[in-house]
Parts: sequence; structure tokens; C-alpha cells
Amino acid sequence: MLVSSQFVVLAINWRFKMFKTLKNQFAKMLIIFGGIFILIVFSGIFLGSYFSSQKEINEILKKSLITASKENIVPEKEDCIFLLMYVDNEGNFIKTGTNQVAYDPLDDNYSEDYGHKRSEWFDKLSMKIAQCKSEEHVFKLNQRYYIFDSIEYLNLQKPTQNCLLFSIFDYTSYISNTNVMFFSLLIGYFIVIVLLSFSAIIIAERTISPIREAFYKQKELIANASHELKTPLTVINTNLSVLENNKTETIESQNRWINNIIEQTNRMNRLIYQMLDLSKTESLLASETKQPIQLSELIEKLVMEFEVNAFEKKIHVTSNIEENIVFNGNMENMIKLFTILIDNAIKYTQENGAIDLSLTQKKNKIEFTIQNTGKGIEKENLGKVFQRFYKQDESYNQDSNHSFGLGLAIAKAIVDQLNGTITVTSEVNVHTTFVVKLPK
Repeated sequence: MLVSSQFVVLAINWRFKMFKTLKNQFAKMLIIFGGIFILIVFSGIFLGSYFSSQKEINEILKKSLITASKENIVPEKEDCIFLLMYVDNEGNFIKTGTNQVAYDPLDDNYSEDYGHKRSEWFDKLSMKIAQCKSEEHVFKLNQRYYIFDSIEYLNLQKPTQNCLLFSIFDYTSYISNTNVMFFSLLIGYFIVIVLLSFSAIIIAERTISPIREAFYKQKELIANASHELKTPLTVINTNLSVLENNKTETIESQNRWINNIIEQTNRMNRLIYQMLDLSKTESLLASETKQPIQLSELIEKLVMEFEVNAFEKKIHVTSNIEENIVFNGNMENMIKLFTILIDNAIKYTQENGAIDLSLTQKKNKIEFTIQNTGKGIEKENLGKVFQRFYKQDESYNQDSNHSFGLGLAIAKAIVDQLNGTITVTSEVNVHTTFVVKLPK
């Protein structure tokens, strides 16, 4: 017994760990893929902004160079610094006797306070440009960043000397803005990742929850089915033992035991068929062949089929069925649904009781209502009537003529599959009412 209890505890712990692991793996997957997606988006924003800035700077440089070369003067309100530098036939910068790269501003009136004397400033610019490799077009001077471009230029004052016109742009603010954007996106990314992690946990829980619920439902189904099968199997085994101990008796003399075996076998067959019906109905993969169904005619036919059952219990049945109500669905499931509800009403209606049913169409809804007098259902048990193997008396010691508590569960599964609703209300010792609403 101790070993058995330990096994149960281990099984429960294993299932708990299994679902926890599954949830964690799913959450981790969401975080990884979500993080990669967000990283791609943020990287796209950053790179798009960066290349857009670079394009803007290059356009400024080229525009200023073209303007200056055509007009031979420094354009007014220009954002660039202009510099002329002489080169030899091989493209090398010509140095003066002072070992400085020669420079010649286009416009002597061009002046701006850079914290240095004007000549010193241009000397430093010239030296930085001369030190740059041919493929480099950026340099740093006095904690500021510059980018430049050049064009061949005809110096009217010295037309015999080759010279290049340089347009130099201070893009320090662009770098600062780029850095601010980078760190802002980086901080934003980590914030989004944190929020994504919490969201992933919630989504994973909601995703795993139906699987976990289905697992425990399956476990409950097996447990309840085993409980239901226990009684008939015990009866069959007992009767077989009687037959075994009376081998000399004739079949006719032991007919009682044989009938008991047949009866209990039939009971097990009904249980198995109902379980298969429930499994088939609840399966999301179950394919339905839908067709237009005359619900009005179908329910009238079913009511007539149950007239004998109602007559035996002296039940008064009244019906109000609108004509020509058509529903697009599966015929087998529709028959099963309304058969369950009508049979359930007759089963739980006392002798000389009454059943009232109706079928109406309201806007885009088809509504079926069936009400029966009788014992009713306690308020606290109303939420249980659609549970599998639930019985109002909560007893498993039922004879073969009683149900297994699967009928209403099957009915609800059918309605759910049709995106409809089924509800129950009851007044103890007065009546019970089931209402089915189906989308038209």
C-alpha cells in the first residue's frame, strides 16, 4: 500500500513537472523568437536612420562642392568649410617651405571662430586631410568629427597648378544623435524584452492550460469509466463463477445467470459507445459533413418517437415548433443533440408530469427550449450537469437502466463545436429548463 501511494505521488509530481517544463519551453521559445524579431525591427530602425543621415551628409557635401566649383566662391549660408589644396601630377599634396600643406580659401571673407587663429585652423584641417588615406573621408579634430569630399578645381589665380576643392562638414551632432538613438533603442529593447518575458509566461500558461485541462479530463474519463465498468465486470465475474460451480446444470436452469451476464455486457457496450461518441464529438479534428437540415421536421419526428416513453409515465407533452427552420449542420449530430435533451427530460420527469418544448428563430439565432417538471437541480449543482459522468444523485451504484452521466456532456460538446451555447436553469421540485442557441 505504501509503495502504491508513493507511485501515485511520483506520477503526480512527474505530470506537474512535465507541464511546467512544457510551459517553460514554450515561453522560452516565444522570448527567443520575439526577441529576434524585435532586434531585427530595432536594428532596421537604427540602420535606416544611420544610412539616411549618411545620405543627407553626402548630399550636402556634393551639393556644396558643385555650387562652389561653378560659382568660384564660397556659397552663402553654407554648412561646409571649404579648402583648396594643391597637388602634383601624381596626386600628391604639394608642401610649402614651412612644411605645411598649401591651402587657399576660396573667399577671404570666409571666417568663423573655431577657438584658433584662422590660419592655424586651416593648417590643422589641411594636415588632417593630408594624413587621411585615400579611402578614408573622416577625421577627428578638437573632439569634433568631420567628413569631407573633394572635386577637381580650376584656380583662376593659379590656373597652371593642379588643385582640389575640399568641402568639409562637421557632423558631430549627427554622431551624438546617432549615439542617443542607439542607446535609446538599446534601453527600449531591454524594456521590451522584459515585458515580452512576462507576456510570454502569460501566453504560455494560457496555451498550455487547455492541453493540461484535456490531459486531466482524459485522466478523469479513464478513472470514471473504470469505476463504471467495475460493477458490471463484478456482476459478470460472479455469475460466471456460479455457472462454473454448476457445470452439471442445464442452460435453461441457469438462464438467470446467463441473462445477468448479457445484461451487464450490454451495459458495458452502452458505456463504450457513449465514450466513443463523446471522444468523436469533442475531437477538433473530427470532420463534419454539413448539409441544410429541416430542424422543424426533425424535432417533430423525434417528439413522435418518444411518445411511447412519455405515455408510459403519463407525461403531458406540449410543443411550439416554428415551421421551416433550416440549419446547416451535421445530421447525425443534430439527431444526437435533440435526442439527448428530449430523452433526459422524459427520464427526469415524474409520473403525470409535463414537458414543454419550443423551437424558434430570432434574428440570427435558432433557439430550442425544453422544460420538464420534476425534482429539479440544486443551485450548487447546476454547473456540474454538463460534466462527464456527473449524476444528480452522485451515485455510481446504478442499475443497467440508468445513464452514465455522459449524455449532457455529449450535447454540450456538439453545441460547442457549432459555436452555440447551452444553458440550464432549475427550480427545485418545480421544473428544469435547457436552452440551446445556435448561430444561423
